[in-house]
Amino acid sequence: MYLVPDATVLINHLQAIKMLLSKPTHIIIIPQAAIDLLDQQKRESLGARDAIRWLEIKFRHGSRFIKAQCPHERTRLPLIKYPKRKDKEAWEWYQIVECCHYLSAQVQQNSITVKTASDSTDCRETPTQFHFHSLWPHPSCRRSIGTH
Repeated sequence: MYLVPDATVLINHLQAIKMLLSKPTHIIIIPQAAIDLLDQQKRESLGARDAIRWLEIKFRHGSRFIKAQCPHERTRLPLIKYPKRKDKEAWEWYQIVECCHYLSAQVQQNSITVKTASDSTDCRETPTQFHFHSLWPHPSCRRSIGTH
């Protein structure tokens, strides 16, 4: 199973990601959008700095269970109206979903699941939980594609 976390998960739930990696049942793909956001937030966020440092170590040592998204690992979403780039949160989410769409197409014949992980800010759950979404848009993006 592929897991594609967003930057918020890497910042707030790095321990959970490390735990998943300690029992390699998932291949974790770090999307470029998440890396870019971590890089932007590293001056103000200790969690972002910790995530960046940890990712640098993991990428340097190499692992078949965690890797950065390659530039070609994205597929445009068909029949979907994209948000404007000014809506950074929605735009970043679409970039992550494009990565998931690419991975899904690559592994479709092998019945491997591709999931995104994002922090839920509008659910009434404890802040230590994060949620898996099977290629479903972020709540702020649902209006763009006509779902609620």
